[in-house]
Amino acid sequence: PWVGRAARKGFTLYKVKVSGIEADDKRMIASVTSILDGAQIEYRLRLDGNQGFSESTCLTFADYVIKKRYPVELFEQPLKKDDHRGLREVTKRSPIPIILDETVFTARDMELAAGERLGHGVNIKTAKSGLGESMAILGLAKKHGLKVMAGCMTESMTGLSAGINLAMGTGAFDYIDLDSIHFLNHRRQYGELALEGAGYVIGDG
Repeated sequence: PWVGRAARKGFTLYKVKVSGIEADDKRMIASVTSILDGAQIEYRLRLDGNQGFSESTCLTFADYVIKKRYPVELFEQPLKKDDHRGLREVTKRSPIPIILDETVFTARDMELAAGERLGHGVNIKTAKSGLGESMAILGLAKKHGLKVMAGCMTESMTGLSAGINLAMGTGAFDYIDLDSIHFLNHRRQYGELALEGAGYVIGDG
């Protein structure tokens, strides 16, 4: 399985896509943790709900994850992007930090989300918001004391370069999720930026 191969290559952070269907999600996280436990490595998980949960199913699954002591560090966009009432409630009650993705595309969205306390943090993607708007979102998130993640779409090294340079250049991000190149048959270098194991390096130029 790809999880086992990733573990052997030195990866320690794994995003688990969950759906809001309780039985399927329990099987998925149990399968992933079983493989990683067998690899005998230290690891952490990040859940991505892709807007598939309701308020109640999100809180139920978050409580289940904590009860099972799975090493989950965040829960990304569990509810619909415009379910502000639900997002406020899960942010208030969830034992796992809630990270917004689709809810925040612009700096204005970020101001609204921070003001209404819709999440504990935000996933910033240059492919989603553009470089200038991403920098504005980053500044606002930091101003409001929120966690920030550097994320991506399905991007080549060329596309990823903006997000990677933003993350490396600012050093401001709490979480990095710039992994799409690992799922593409594409070159592993762009200019002075290169893939090295589970991370990236930038040359001296």
